[in-house]
Amino acid sequence: MTVEMLQRLQPLRSLPLLVQYGASALIALAFFGLRYLLGGLDLEPSQLPLFMLFIPAVILAAFLFDRGSGYFAVLVSAGLGLYFMLDPRQPLDAFRLGDATSLAAFIVAGLFAVAIVQTLRRNLDLLVERSGRLARSCAELEAQVLGLEAGDAQKELLLSDINHRIKNQLQVVAGYMLIGQRDIADERAAELLGTAANRLKVLARVYDRLQLRRETTTVSARGFVEEMVNDLQPSLIGLRPIVLRAEAEEAEMSSGRAVTIGLMINELVTNAVRFAFAEDEPGNIFVYFRRAEDGFSLEVIDDGRGFRSEARSGSVGQRMLRGLVAQLEGTIIWSGPPGTRVTVTFPAETGFSETE
Repeated sequence: MTVEMLQRLQPLRSLPLLVQYGASALIALAFFGLRYLLGGLDLEPSQLPLFMLFIPAVILAAFLFDRGSGYFAVLVSAGLGLYFMLDPRQPLDAFRLGDATSLAAFIVAGLFAVAIVQTLRRNLDLLVERSGRLARSCAELEAQVLGLEAGDAQKELLLSDINHRIKNQLQVVAGYMLIGQRDIADERAAELLGTAANRLKVLARVYDRLQLRRETTTVSARGFVEEMVNDLQPSLIGLRPIVLRAEAEEAEMSSGRAVTIGLMINELVTNAVRFAFAEDEPGNIFVYFRRAEDGFSLEVIDDGRGFRSEARSGSVGQRMLRGLVAQLEGTIIWSGPPGTRVTVTFPAETGFSETE
């Protein structure tokens, strides 16, 4: 309220000096007229002190105008006040000591009031100026924030589009590789080509399930693991009587870790399908992703005939599996027969919560 009033009265302080002094004199004259009218009530001077009527005039002039208008109003009011102190029927030397004291008290009180009003006015002006700067700064900051949000939204949209395109390209390449696999007579070469195609599909699944955020790109572990295992059913098992199931606890992980875990699942499930069961033998393969004491654990379990990892320690798949475990700074344990249980444990990532 006060700030708005000061802003509306601001033009008065920019008026010419003579106009401000003239207006201050008019204010003093107005209160002089009021004092003159009240003088007809025959009140004693003690009941109607001089400064009680002229002090408001001084304060009003000091508040409305600038450049000493309040002090000028004190002088004008003091001069007008002499009219009530001097009796025209008596000589000037009849000016009483009490009148002089009242006049001096008025002048002191008036000057003090003007000083206080001007101090308050300067502080209010400073407050208004700082409030204006703060409002402008807030407006500029808000505009910058809106610009950054718009830029972030555009970047996220572009990143989402790039991820979608990469996923589609990876799926296309994997599809071409699987088609070419059918025309390769060499079983070993066909097997390697199919394995490579499945690994590309893992990468495509990661891009398909990325959750874009300002800080990083994340993947929901539960949805990623379970949906990925479901996708492996037709490509790895087909019509064979093998049941593939997955259970995963909810967690959040980076896209890089999701790629590593996805490749491990693909490799371990592929090994189970190829080595744990005969061609028409029924069986079960279970994939579990759980929280462990110091991080997470990934288990792939089958109820097949089992095999020793040392027997294939020099294979490409085994070397890649050990490299993936090393990327996670984890450990891998093989157990069985009966069946085969592969347990990979690894620590949680820094900066990611264990649950959504």
